[in-house]
Amino acid sequence: MAEGAVLQVLLETVKNLIINEVSLMIGVEGQIVKLQDMLDWMHLSIIEADEAFISDKKLKLWVMKMREIMFDTEDAIDGFILEIVHPRRFQKDPGALTAVIKNVLLPLIKPISLREYGRRIENINTRVQNLKDNKENFWFDTSANTTGGCAESSNQLSQSPSLQQKITERRAAIAAEEIGDTIHIHEDSVRQVKSLLTGDECDDKRLRVISIIGMGGVGKTTLSRNIYKLMHQFDRRAFVYISKSYKPQEVLRSIVKCFPSISCEGELTNKTLHDFLKEKKYLIVLDDVWDITAWDGLKSSFPEDKNGSRVLLTTRHEDVANTASSHTTNIHRLSVINKDESWRLFLKKMFPSEDTNTSEQVIDSKNLVPLGKEMVRKCYGLPLAIVVLGSLLLTRQRTVNEWRKVNDAVNRHLSQVDGDPSLICSGILALSYDYLPYYLKPCFLYMSLFPEGTKIRATKLFQYWIAEGFVRKEEQETLEDIAENHLEELIRRSLIQVSKLRCDGRVKTCRIHNLLRDISITESKGGQFSKTYDSIDKFYIDQDSSRRVSVYCKKTESNEKYLTEFNYKKIRSLICQDARFTEGTKLASLFGGFKSLRVLEIYSCTKGGVSLPEEIGDLIHLKYLSLEKSKLNKVNTSFLSKLVNLQTLNLKDCNCELRLGDHIWSLRQLRNLYLDIVKPRANKSMFSRNAPTDKLNIGNLENLHSLVIKAGDWLNNGGLEKLSSLRKLRIEECLSSHSLRISNAVVKLTEVRSLALICKTSSTPLPSEGVPLISFEFSKHTFLSSLRYKGEIPGWPTSPISFPPYLCKLKMESSRIKEDPMPILEKLLPNLTLLHLGIDSFQGKEMVCSKGGFSCLETLKVYWTENLERWTIEEGALTNLVNLKIRGCIKLKRIPPGLQHLIKLQKLNVVDMPLLFQNRLKEAGKDWDKIKHIPAVGRLGWG
Repeated sequence: MAEGAVLQVLLETVKNLIINEVSLMIGVEGQIVKLQDMLDWMHLSIIEADEAFISDKKLKLWVMKMREIMFDTEDAIDGFILEIVHPRRFQKDPGALTAVIKNVLLPLIKPISLREYGRRIENINTRVQNLKDNKENFWFDTSANTTGGCAESSNQLSQSPSLQQKITERRAAIAAEEIGDTIHIHEDSVRQVKSLLTGDECDDKRLRVISIIGMGGVGKTTLSRNIYKLMHQFDRRAFVYISKSYKPQEVLRSIVKCFPSISCEGELTNKTLHDFLKEKKYLIVLDDVWDITAWDGLKSSFPEDKNGSRVLLTTRHEDVANTASSHTTNIHRLSVINKDESWRLFLKKMFPSEDTNTSEQVIDSKNLVPLGKEMVRKCYGLPLAIVVLGSLLLTRQRTVNEWRKVNDAVNRHLSQVDGDPSLICSGILALSYDYLPYYLKPCFLYMSLFPEGTKIRATKLFQYWIAEGFVRKEEQETLEDIAENHLEELIRRSLIQVSKLRCDGRVKTCRIHNLLRDISITESKGGQFSKTYDSIDKFYIDQDSSRRVSVYCKKTESNEKYLTEFNYKKIRSLICQDARFTEGTKLASLFGGFKSLRVLEIYSCTKGGVSLPEEIGDLIHLKYLSLEKSKLNKVNTSFLSKLVNLQTLNLKDCNCELRLGDHIWSLRQLRNLYLDIVKPRANKSMFSRNAPTDKLNIGNLENLHSLVIKAGDWLNNGGLEKLSSLRKLRIEECLSSHSLRISNAVVKLTEVRSLALICKTSSTPLPSEGVPLISFEFSKHTFLSSLRYKGEIPGWPTSPISFPPYLCKLKMESSRIKEDPMPILEKLLPNLTLLHLGIDSFQGKEMVCSKGGFSCLETLKVYWTENLERWTIEEGALTNLVNLKIRGCIKLKRIPPGLQHLIKLQKLNVVDMPLLFQNRLKEAGKDWDKIKHIPAVGRLGWG
């Protein structure tokens, strides 16, 4: 349940109200303080109920009632802040309200509003007390959980027979699926794991613990079981299922039962099993290990006699694998299967006794192959889903009409839990969600807001989570660091997949398997957490009560006619993409109807000619605002001055006139700021030389972690150097006149991880504008891992550059370097994993990668170095290169000599290269022997 995290946010809001706004609560302060106590009890109770909720129907009813109270409380507190606290704050500001409103209306409104909110809060307190007094009617004993209610506790689970029964039934369904040895899937994995079990390494005789890790349903149990059947060289073997709710005695008894010569009577200990296995070569398979505690409790049972014994465990959690296996080489990650394997598995399930060709001929004779392949595609390579689909079709007639019905509703069929125990794909996968700690559940459910197949930027995900309050501050760590920890934990639990890593190993983009996404959608709908629509009119018609909504419109639709009638005060997050707003009144109405928003993203949503309306300032709860690529006509940021809680402001690529009012720099909660060209607020002197472009007090924003901005006169006022928390800095259109200001500021920003300086360049041979990289001192920038520089570097490499000591990624463009940069870069940047030499970065004719150079480099891109004629890769250079891309090097006649020595190279892309160059890469070409070992070779462009 995500309610635990939401209640935590509510608690902190109420506590801050009591501390900071006590003068505004005269007459209701008693009810507010009592509400805090009630929320404390609700928070503890909801955490303790978290696991038992999975199977207890009465407890589900209790949680539903709790959720209703929680939502009403959230609405009441938000309304109190909007109608009482916020006007009072601006009453103190002479420019905020007129004298008439301040002196006449506010004194009349405040007592009436206070009494109204007092009654609402009193009613909420009464409802909570009633729920508290009657909790025994819901069969819920909060004292049972001795671990304080943590979702990781096995104690609560062991006292819930219905839950244990449900888990057993789910696992039994997997165990019943005997795929057998006749169908070959995960063949590479079978070979690798068998090699780990029986390999000839020098330490082969030592006890080795091998871990298979992967998401639910990917085939870990089947793989380990099939390998287990082949391992007859071991004296003693046992295959046991552990489960989340394991009991040590039961696990030991299950292992001992595999050995008839040892008695299962009486109490069993680790020593009992240890003595029985002593001096024997054994193989113990521990299937479905959920936590480190389970392994720690069992590992003393396995003696180390250096006789080749093995323990093989399967798990969904990377932490378990890292703890149990002494080295990463003993960990095997199991992925989904490919298209061909999926089809073969489907046919084997449909026709167990037939070979693949015969099976395909049978369904082809009934014109079912296209439908069958379409349904298998929707399983996204997950073996469990394919097996469930095959089981379902075995019960249906083999006709086009019948299979089409299944195809039209395949997701619903895969999500079915009741009825036939084989149709429980969603239930098996949902176990990983069921046992998440409460603070991770809303983070996982947020994935339901993204379209299928989306690659999600990790930084954006963090900003959403932080704005929603799902990330709590801890000592010595920033909110972004904690959010990153949450994502990594979800990845380790196999609930989210890495799409792309940064050069320093951190996650850049992530994705979610579509079947897991279906679970997040189902759970989100059930808990009123979120809902997704494909048009605004469907959102309007549905009138759903979800707290978070995403709308991804078809680009041809215009749904703005509904916006004037929106009044959804209960929605906390709205993500809207590709709607079309052509009138400012429509956009104003949109803002006016969603006054409780924390997150608002309007992406690519106007046709131009629309300005940001003043009503944006009414969204006082807003913490995340993004209008990226919305093609607004004008943005007057003085309208944003009331958004005192704003953490993220993204006005990139709005193609608009951006006017910054003085108040924007008072938004001290800002953590992420993305701006285009900065202009002053309109005033009488704006066209004079003394226009206040240099009075943008950016130094006030001391909490900034990310800043993307275009250079301008604002740099003259200083302040950039005060942003000591900055992690990402990108300054575009830098001029030579900005050089000293930027270099003096950057030298002080030692916490920066990513730096990009994009100088204004010229296509002529004349020197370009820019900030000379040689003027920077980077020796103290030990966290700086990514550097992008676009601009000329005069005198380099003769004049040295002080590169950051641990730089992993370097991208250079328009640098106009005359001498070969490789010898210097090889020496100065030993940790480099990505090097991009972009357009006009190198103007020389020859380039050499030396022996021993770039030993860590994994990706090398050389683009549009149009004078390059000769490129040599010496044997022993680039020993870890995986990806190589060559583009637009029009004078380069052949692939670099020495490329054949790059045995780890997996991908070569050649784009926009001369025909002669391309012809040499063909199978009969002169350079074929140099590239034939590369698995993926792509050629595009002139050839």
